[in-house]
Amino acid sequence: MFTSPPGWQGYLEMNSRTVITIALGASLALPAAAGEKRIKRSDVPNTVLAAVTAKYPKADMTGFAQEEEAGKTVYEVQLKVSGTRTDLIVSREGKILTEEKTISMKELPDVVRQGLSTSRYSKARVLKIEKVTESDKGE
Repeated sequence: MFTSPPGWQGYLEMNSRTVITIALGASLALPAAAGEKRIKRSDVPNTVLAAVTAKYPKADMTGFAQEEEAGKTVYEVQLKVSGTRTDLIVSREGKILTEEKTISMKELPDVVRQGLSTSRYSKARVLKIEKVTESDKGE
């Protein structure tokens, strides 16, 4: 995993935590999270679907899963938004807890691109970059 360079902390938002993850060519695909269960749209609570639709009214919902996180049931909704994949983790009550958006190398902050280019991974092929934003869960 790539470690963010000095100065990265300036990119954190006040009420949420944003992290960029970079999957390099040398890494293996990770299996689905333990306890994650694929489900049908009809099994997703209406509060979850309403929250997703409110945030992304024009997105196509392409997949659904249910899992346990910190002893609570949460729902993952996979979206296609203008051709880009976005995954949302949503509480049963309809609060969006985490947003994972696939982004391009050009969308990375300059400090992260520079840090990657000078790291030991500079020659690795980047397979996927995600911007992960966690809401302030108030816990």
